[in-house]
Parts: sequence; structure tokens; C-alpha cells
Amino acid sequence: MKNVVFLIAVLLLGTGSAQAAPEQTLASTMTTFGYSNSFIFVENGVSFAVYPDGEFDFYLNNPAGVQAGVAFGATAVTFNSGFNYNPYVQYDDFGAVVQVRHVPVYYDYYGRVNRIGNVFISYRNGRLFRLGGMRVYYNHQGYYNYHVGYVNPFNRYYVYQPFHQYFVRPALGYCMVYPSPYRRYYHPVRYTYHRPYHHNTRRAYARVGQPHRHHTRAERSRIYRNDSRVVARGNGSNGKRVQSSRQAGSKNLRQNTRTGRSVATQRTESGRKDLHRNNPRVVKRNGSETYKRSSRVSSGKAIGEKRGSKIARSKPSPSRSSSPTRVRREKDSNRKVASIQASKRRSAATPARSKTRNTKARTATRNPR
Repeated sequence: MKNVVFLIAVLLLGTGSAQAAPEQTLASTMTTFGYSNSFIFVENGVSFAVYPDGEFDFYLNNPAGVQAGVAFGATAVTFNSGFNYNPYVQYDDFGAVVQVRHVPVYYDYYGRVNRIGNVFISYRNGRLFRLGGMRVYYNHQGYYNYHVGYVNPFNRYYVYQPFHQYFVRPALGYCMVYPSPYRRYYHPVRYTYHRPYHHNTRRAYARVGQPHRHHTRAERSRIYRNDSRVVARGNGSNGKRVQSSRQAGSKNLRQNTRTGRSVATQRTESGRKDLHRNNPRVVKRNGSETYKRSSRVSSGKAIGEKRGSKIARSKPSPSRSSSPTRVRREKDSNRKVASIQASKRRSAATPARSKTRNTKARTATRNPR
């Protein structure tokens, strides 16, 4: 009887600890932004789990034609756990996943994933350091310590899902991470996705760790080009950071506005020049432009204007480049010219007066009183 009571007590304690373990694990994963030493986020309907060494696993959220059910034993839900995602995945010559439906996947020279969709990934000292906008820090033993920031505005916090416990690392024969940069000269081609693929298999044409260059495979292109709307994607500079379309559009807009303003100013300046050239009343003297006076005046005024114009011609219009000494010299010369002309007028008037006086004297002598 004592043994039975002891067995019942042991079973109760075991079930209590088993129920508390998932709660503790969930609490720890809520703070580490992942499950089982991985960082989990969602990108365009696909859940990705990235490990610190650059390996990753993914789960397709509610794919078309896939139904959930109850399974006993080992459950194959994610890609690395054994679920068949061939209708939605594109492979390269090494057998690596380069696209999951509409989400492209890029690798660095060592086979580590460095971009998933619009989420960029960087490494430091062989471990994941930056995931989107989130920075990860480790302790002295190399284990996760804490993180700062978040992946992107759509993945601010870690949200636990039941299938997260099935994320695992790839099998030994499918590990793409290698110490040497074997993917330096390899740039695979990705195609846009429109419908599931048929007869798609994960076949490797090159060996991981050995340098290889891309060769177009007819059997692969026939499988991935299963629709007339399918086109080849841009390589994206091997997953490196590129300028976003919004920034490029804003930059082009600024350049266009600047060029438009410069063109408008050039047009206005050219229009002004043409106006001055075509206007007959504009006269250019010493780099400055003046307007002619109207010629519809009386004869006396015309003579006065001619005299004034002689003086005005000798008087150049002041320019910015002329010095004050030069202006004074020109004023003195104008005064001398005016005084000379006045003296000439006086000399011309004095002989006429003397002649009148002589004629009066002669008439007086001829006709004495």
C-alpha cells in the first residue's frame, strides 16, 4: 500500500513539473525573440527562424492546398523537419533555397543567409549581430545575452506560435555554411512566382565548399518558368544593401526640380536677352543698357538734344567695375568741353555787336544835325 501511494505521488509531481516546463520555456523565449536559440520573424506570409551561425528554417503560413491534421510521432511541419515545400521553393546549383514563393533568399560568400525579403542580416565574430533593425549581443561564452530594437515595423515583438517548437537546424548533408568563401563567384537566377511548381526536386549540381559559377539549367528553367508572366528577378547585388525605391524616387524628384529650376532661369535670362536685342530703343554703352529718347520733337528741342547728346556721349554710364577716380576725371572732361563750347558761343556773339556799333557810327557821320 505504501508503494502505491509513493508511485501516485511521484506521478503527480512529474506531471506538475512537466506542465511548468513549457511555461518556463515560453517565458524564456518571449525575452530571446525566438525559440530554441533562433530568431523568428514573419516576412510576406512566411515564418523564418534564423540561427546565430547563419542557418535558417521556415514555415509557410497557411499555404494553398495544405491542410492541418493530427499526427503521432515525429511531426514534419517546417522545411528542415521534412515537410515537402518543393511546389513553393526555388533551389540553386548547391541545393540551397533561393526563394520561397514571393520571398527571395540571399547568401554571403560563406553560405550564411544575409537577406530574406527586405530583412538584411549581418554577422560579427561568426555570430549573427544584426537582424533588420535589431542588434543582438552575446555573453563571454558566446550565448545570447540581450537584444536592442526590433526586426521591422511588422515584427516588433516575438509572438509565440505552436509550430515554433518544430524549427530545427538543417541536416548534416544540407548545411550550406562553410569556412571558405565558396560562393564568391556564384550568382543564381531567381524567377517571379505565380503558381506552384510541378516535378521540382532538391538536386545539387555543385559541391558545398568548392567555388562554382552559375550555369543555366534547362530543366530548372522549365520548372520555374511555368507561366507566361514569369520573369527573372534582379540579383540584388548578392543580398547587399541597396537603395530603396522611395529614396531613389525622392532623390530623382529633387534632381528633376533642380534641373527644372535651372532650365527655367536659363529660359528667362535668354528671353530677356532676346527682348533687349530685338528692342530698337535699347543702346548698349560701356556694358550698360540705356533706352533711346523719342525723335518726335520740335527742331529747337532736337538741336538741344543733339547738343546734350554730345555731352552725354562723352559721359559714359557708370558701371560696377568703374572706379570713383575714373568717374571724376570723366566729369572734369565734360565740364571742360562745356566751358569751351560756351566760350565759342560768346566769341561768335561779340563780332556781331561790334559790327552794329560801327554801322551806327557811320550813319551818324553821314547825316550830321
